[in-house]
Amino acid sequence: MFRRYAPSAESLRSSRWMRWLGPRASEPQAWRLDRRRVARGVAIGAVAAVLIPLGQIPLAVFAAFLLRASPLAAAMTTFISNPLTIGPIYIGAYELGAMLLRAAGLRAAAPAVPETSTTAWLMGGLLTHGAPLLLGVPLLAAIAGAIGYCITQYIWRRRVLARRAAGRTGTKAVAAVPPVLQLAERAD
Repeated sequence: MFRRYAPSAESLRSSRWMRWLGPRASEPQAWRLDRRRVARGVAIGAVAAVLIPLGQIPLAVFAAFLLRASPLAAAMTTFISNPLTIGPIYIGAYELGAMLLRAAGLRAAAPAVPETSTTAWLMGGLLTHGAPLLLGVPLLAAIAGAIGYCITQYIWRRRVLARRAAGRTGTKAVAAVPPVLQLAERAD
């Protein structure tokens, strides 16, 4: 299903948006869809989606080329962070960081509202509430990357095993995996 909607490698290589990648974009191995490359691409995209608020796709694609992952999977996975989900992601990261700081014995409390300066109050709030975010965002990004990698490996492996079992029995392999979880078919 993934291959049906994905652009061809040649159209991506000739795209003016991909020229900045240079010779890396023309490597045939970069566009192969295998289990390990796609799982690494999903992990990179999930980390970029949580860690980087703006410009996620170019950075995820660049990291995918550097780490020999699927740039297409990395770019597509960055869309888990969008205008509807960015708020809950960062609130969850803040809560995770605040919980860990409380467990370490530190406290993130809102500063008292001063009578004199609004900027002093804002800076105090940033310093107080910035610590949970600085701890929570990278941790949540690492968790999202690890979960994305493991889920991709699991679903892909399950799909391969279902196809093998279907080949032995002569039935359709699609029934073994729900349609929502069907990923790219492995190039044999």
